[in-house]
Amino acid sequence: FGDAGRYKEDSLLITLALDCYKQAYQNASDINIKVSALNEIGAVLHLELQHNDAFVLFQYALRNKNIDDRTKILSLWGIIRCLYPGETFLSRDIAIKVLPYYQELIYLFVKVYPKDLIGIGHKYAELGYISRTAGDINYVEYCHNAITYQADHKDYHFFTELRNVLIGIEYHKSP
Repeated sequence: FGDAGRYKEDSLLITLALDCYKQAYQNASDINIKVSALNEIGAVLHLELQHNDAFVLFQYALRNKNIDDRTKILSLWGIIRCLYPGETFLSRDIAIKVLPYYQELIYLFVKVYPKDLIGIGHKYAELGYISRTAGDINYVEYCHNAITYQADHKDYHFFTELRNVLIGIEYHKSP
């Protein structure tokens, strides 16, 4: 079958996954299961490059009251991926749109995963980059937090992320 057969197989798997998630959403009585199903549908739509539909679905999922913080994190992460998939240069306009979602994400991430110091450090480094690109003056604080959470770890990827944020600091008259 070649590529055509592979495409049909992928299409069938996507259809089955979407149907399964829709049934989970419709049949679940627990709000966290319902919202998790919405997040999974949004993730599939995002993978299928239907970013606008996925974005709307993630926003709808986030609006549900009484969902736990882990589920909110997944909805926020979906929104962030739709706004900025990370494959291109982050423009100021996109950074401004992403910033409030990422700020809420990091707040919840620290609350839910307080022992994941490496993950928190990475998230603060990313927030520093987004914040700096958006023109937010808090980016130095976010970078400081990233360094604080990473103090005992020697993680090459983290320091690469942080270096990308801090490179421009020497050009600004800030502490």
